[in-house]
Amino acid sequence: MALRNMKKLLTYLTLLLATLSLVGCHEDPPVVEPVTPVITAQSIISGALDISTEPQKILILFKREIELVDPSCVTLTPSVPLEVVADSVKLTIQTLEKMAYDTEYELRIGAGAVVDKATDAPNLDRSILFRTEEGPHTPPDEITVQLATPNPLPVAQELYSFLWSLYGRATLSGAKASLAWDLNECDWINRYTGNYPVVAAFDYQYLHHSPSSSLNYGDITPTEKWWSEGGVVAIDWHWMVPAAEGSRQYTYLREETTATVANMLKEGTWENAQMMQDLKEVADMLLLLQAKKIPVLWRPLPDTLSPKSASVGSGEYYWWCGAEPRDYKALWRKMFDYFAERGVKNLIWVWTSQVENIEYYPGDEWVDMVALELYNMATMKDINALSAQLDKDFPHKMVSLGEFGNLPTMDMQLGEGVAWSYFVPHSDQQNNYTEGFAHSYATIDWWRASFIDSRVLSRSAVTLLKSYQAVRALAVE
Repeated sequence: MALRNMKKLLTYLTLLLATLSLVGCHEDPPVVEPVTPVITAQSIISGALDISTEPQKILILFKREIELVDPSCVTLTPSVPLEVVADSVKLTIQTLEKMAYDTEYELRIGAGAVVDKATDAPNLDRSILFRTEEGPHTPPDEITVQLATPNPLPVAQELYSFLWSLYGRATLSGAKASLAWDLNECDWINRYTGNYPVVAAFDYQYLHHSPSSSLNYGDITPTEKWWSEGGVVAIDWHWMVPAAEGSRQYTYLREETTATVANMLKEGTWENAQMMQDLKEVADMLLLLQAKKIPVLWRPLPDTLSPKSASVGSGEYYWWCGAEPRDYKALWRKMFDYFAERGVKNLIWVWTSQVENIEYYPGDEWVDMVALELYNMATMKDINALSAQLDKDFPHKMVSLGEFGNLPTMDMQLGEGVAWSYFVPHSDQQNNYTEGFAHSYATIDWWRASFIDSRVLSRSAVTLLKSYQAVRALAVE
């Protein structure tokens, strides 16, 4: 009996030990740590510019599979209706209506919208800021014969009004300085045709060389002489910059400099410091002309595209060519605003079109006239087409032929109904100023044929016009 009880006790202890062993081996369920959804890629990054206003898909990719909990927590401000779909590691946000032009939007994936599918927590909270593209240029219904510059110099406004009074009926002839700051080609044209052109076009291209023994923009004798004798002053700016920070080599060619338009606009860069230095020097020189009450047809930063159309422009690629349209326009407007701050009020702002580059147009608030550069067209067909397109794009602006070479004579162009406010053939630096010189852009024969047309105005013809006498009177007040 005692033996049997002993066996039962041993059996009981064995079972008890087995039970205790099983209890000791039990582990609690693993703890799953919550994982915040991690974005690995997105089709629009915060700070993006020029986003299309058209309905589009915005894609957000995550590191792990996500679940869309509440689509209403995904919003776009200003408000635009959205369709939101989650698929594995991808969140697709579809805008269902067109967004507004030139507007800053905030895309918000708010708390409660998306969770990590495996852990179900915590919520993602992310904002993406972007700005939409500027809208297409829409010409106003009415022409405003008022300069863009606030409170312009009266003589500048009078000249602008005078140009409007002639537009479509006559054109001002012009010639470009042989280098930058001379009247050599104007004198050459007069010597063999008996007529001075009206517009003398200079260039601040060699700003970095002035003052020097060969060039001094601070000496305004050429411009003052031309204005006092009845001419109109135009100044281009083919802006040359250093090849790199600290370089003494200057260029306007894109391939020869590290400078970019974007960096020009960014404070703290060497390009920005260069920009401010150059703008100051140019403003100082324009104020010298203003003190003499000389208005200026001001044509900076000509051309924007690179490469240029084969038929438009000379084929050179300037450092501002190919910049983002928003950056180019910002640079133009920066120049405009800086000159206004400095009190420069004698400018008629002329923007150069390449016909297909209207997205670079700075805007009516910053532009008074549109110019075209045009080369190597022997017949009128293509010229007519380009002129018609500019008339369509800018029916409220005068259009000039700011620079050209190897075109039909001006009497032929006007005979086809093309209207230029003024025209300026490119100068030829090889010109020996003889009658028979084979000028690369406009020979003496070209000029003689052009001047036969009474609509091509010479300097002497312009000074006889009654409306222009008001300009002269204002200049000597």
